[in-house]
Amino acid sequence: MRYSKKEHDIFMYQYIQGGAELYEDFQRANTVCPSKRTIQRSLQKKAQSFEEGKLLIHELVEFLDRNNLPKDPTHTSNKLRVKVLKKDAELILGKYKVSRVHLEQLIDKIDKTVHGLSATDINESDKMKFQPAEKMAQQRVIDALHDEIPDSDATVLYLTMMKDIMEVFIKNSSRDVVSPTEAVVKIW
Repeated sequence: MRYSKKEHDIFMYQYIQGGAELYEDFQRANTVCPSKRTIQRSLQKKAQSFEEGKLLIHELVEFLDRNNLPKDPTHTSNKLRVKVLKKDAELILGKYKVSRVHLEQLIDKIDKTVHGLSATDINESDKMKFQPAEKMAQQRVIDALHDEIPDSDATVLYLTMMKDIMEVFIKNSSRDVVSPTEAVVKIW
């Protein structure tokens, strides 16, 4: 199967973040991704060295810059928000679907005091606002989806990923600063 450069880079980024073992698990759950060996060959071409299990933050930033890969967590979080809100997008995690419908059901069925979301927070036309991304990734939204909206497991996982990215990379007075070890666990 052929992948666009952007798709291939995303899979390579996944391998860099999680390592070979996690990528193999990811590959088993998502059969449309390149093989581990394909990703390793691409890395050998692009990276001077790559030692699994060794956290090289400075080298990772250089690699991301050199290969024009994303590293702006605010932008990344907002892109994740926009992606889940697209009405025509179909995001599949294993056999489960990530869907804006789950968020719409949450807003329609559950009182706002429980989750804190409003219809304007899931307006896909406003792609530049970051505050709706922060609201969507709050633990109370994730908990309410999990507890109240059937078949929302993939959406819960997706929003948890957004929350973890924000907790690790975006400094905010309302969020605790995480330790380096906790940061690795959250982004892995």
